[in-house]
Amino acid sequence: ENVIKMWHSQQSVWNLMEQNPKGVHYARVALLRSDVVYLTELDIYETKTRKQLDYNNSVAVIPMFARYPVNDRMIYGPYDAARIWASERFSRMD
Repeated sequence: ENVIKMWHSQQSVWNLMEQNPKGVHYARVALLRSDVVYLTELDIYETKTRKQLDYNNSVAVIPMFARYPVNDRMIYGPYDAARIWASERFSRMD
């Protein structure tokens, strides 16, 4: 049940971001849980290969901690990839 609540929260955050009053469009997005301490520096353009940057904005990164590949703690990457992760869980469930 806690997982379902968390998914609803992540979807709500995404919906708030999309309803921004200034109409800002984000090309690259990071979604991070506020109850997790991240001990290393985060560059949202860095791919899983350290020091390799995603200049084409085509790589979404889900870190290999937690229960990879199911990681609810962090994702960063292109807007469309983050949107799927944050807002399409329920519609993709059977």
